[in-house]
Amino acid sequence: PLGHLWFDYVRKWWAAKDEPNVLLLHYNDLKKDLRGGIKQIADFVGVTLNAQEMEVVEEKCGFAWMKEHGDQFSYKVWNSPKPLEVMVGGSLIHKGVSGRGKGFIDDDEELSKMWDAAVSKYFGQDDAAMYKWAMEGNM
Repeated sequence: PLGHLWFDYVRKWWAAKDEPNVLLLHYNDLKKDLRGGIKQIADFVGVTLNAQEMEVVEEKCGFAWMKEHGDQFSYKVWNSPKPLEVMVGGSLIHKGVSGRGKGFIDDDEELSKMWDAAVSKYFGQDDAAMYKWAMEGNM
């Protein structure tokens, strides 16, 4: 039941990662080097940022700004037959760290078994690099 969520999403984008019009980024990598990630995105889309523009983009991509303006961020399910919005009212911006769901899953034995089965089914041993990137970043 978890396959249609994150696992398929990762697998489909991973398969396209080497396409010239795809830039695959990971939250953990942006947390480690936000400025470098911004530069990578700017280079990818052919934009040159001057120092002042870089400062503004970096500020607005930072956790503090996003947390303060959390009401502007929500997650909309794009392929739903009718408009479906989840994580509204600033709930998308939580603590600015990754791994928030791990404790949630680990604390529930049934959910943990479902997660492990989905990892095995969708990631398996076929592509260790995809699994490592999906879990940690650093492609």
